[in-house]
Amino acid sequence: MEIQATPEQREKDKLFLQEGVAQALAKIEASTKPQWGTFEAQEMLEHLADATRKSILKTWDPAREAKPEQTKFKAFFYSEKPFMRDLPNPLFKEGKPPLQNADLEAAKQDLQNAINELIIQCESHPEVEYFHIYAGNMSYTDLLRFHVKHFTHHLTQFGALA
Repeated sequence: MEIQATPEQREKDKLFLQEGVAQALAKIEASTKPQWGTFEAQEMLEHLADATRKSILKTWDPAREAKPEQTKFKAFFYSEKPFMRDLPNPLFKEGKPPLQNADLEAAKQDLQNAINELIIQCESHPEVEYFHIYAGNMSYTDLLRFHVKHFTHHLTQFGALA
């Protein structure tokens, strides 16, 4: 069974990424400490920018079928359940990547650029589905849901969401 958000939810998710994230970023300073986890503020922002960009890098092969665990993970995006705290990222088993931006302000701008790139790409090609390693095929709506949940997790981690 394919889960889909309503058009209203899709617009709400898009608005959160475009405006809600910008408002939250204004509350984060280089000295802001996480409530859990090991990220520093700039590392977290760069992680979100990287995840956003990678989510539209690879298109889904329609001849493939999503694995049951991918379908289950995608359904999680549509639930009210938050991401677990202190969830280890398997991509960081060798350590966190080096910083990519000169400072926190540059990382904030880069994250907003990544969000804009996601929206422009997906709205320019609404028929395209993308490959997500943990969730299988992802439509634009699915990507918005995933990123809202992921951003909410990390922005809450840094106390930037009310």
